[in-house]
Amino acid sequence: MTSTSVIRSLALVALLTGSQMTIEAFSVPNKIARTRANSAPLSMVLESKAEGVAPIQTGEEAPAVEIDGYNNIVGTDGVAGGQPNERYKAISLQAIDKVAEKHPQLTPHLRDVKLAGLVFPFKASPYYVDELVDWEAEDVRKDPFYRLVFPTLDMLSDEHREKLEEAHDAGDPANLIKVVGEIREDLNPHPAGQKTLNAPKDDRLTGVQHKYSETVLVFPAAAQTCHAYCTYCFRWAQFIGDDELRFAQKEADSLFSYLSEHEEVSDILMTGGDPMVMKTRSLAQYLEPLTDPNFLPHIKNIRIGTRSLSFWPQRFLTDNDAD
Repeated sequence: MTSTSVIRSLALVALLTGSQMTIEAFSVPNKIARTRANSAPLSMVLESKAEGVAPIQTGEEAPAVEIDGYNNIVGTDGVAGGQPNERYKAISLQAIDKVAEKHPQLTPHLRDVKLAGLVFPFKASPYYVDELVDWEAEDVRKDPFYRLVFPTLDMLSDEHREKLEEAHDAGDPANLIKVVGEIREDLNPHPAGQKTLNAPKDDRLTGVQHKYSETVLVFPAAAQTCHAYCTYCFRWAQFIGDDELRFAQKEADSLFSYLSEHEEVSDILMTGGDPMVMKTRSLAQYLEPLTDPNFLPHIKNIRIGTRSLSFWPQRFLTDNDAD
């Protein structure tokens, strides 16, 4: 098995299984990494949506390993010699033709992706597209990495598909926007009453769900995007530019005030979107106050739901605030 095959296999396991990576000495930022002194431990967990890989305990040293490919880098303590320090640049639906120029196997499926992308949000990272999708597969549409981020009309019912294709082919942009909106509304972007039943009745808490008695979900406004969007994502309404459908918490103080009134809460889940798209200084406003053992002492666990370990590992390796 080649080194590229190994990294693809590990990434696929990480994406399609479910576990957690516990980081006892968390480095975002360094002063946040700790166990509360003189109190019950506060564990900080990077809850990988891209999961299943054995945990890397901080403190372990492993040499960086350069894998075949421009973007690939594996390691926990540095960058292999000559590895470019690549900046993240999202691949949007508007750039999909350029992806097809680089990977011609996509060309026959451009109409499918573009039409489906009118309804479902599309975004991918260069690392994901260039290193994880198997463009040499006999049928790239069956590659699990392709299917995970490239939308298809097969995600729609026959009725919605026909309606969308007719509106697109008619060449009336205004009507196409109208039809896309109708289809999205039919898809029920917030099932089970999550906009009303789980949200606290406080106008300041625009991005908080008290979903379980002991757990509060926080949707930081700066985290309501991802390095790449999953085709199965049930929170796709977060990413289509409709503020009425979007959870987004703009500041931390009202969250802390709410938590102070609910001592039954022991767990905070930072979610989105993906909190690891945030700059470290933005994450700090939510996490840094909890380094004080006397501040909200009933909070025992903080989890961060992320796919960045698979979608953009440079966030932890070479980005300008990776440390």
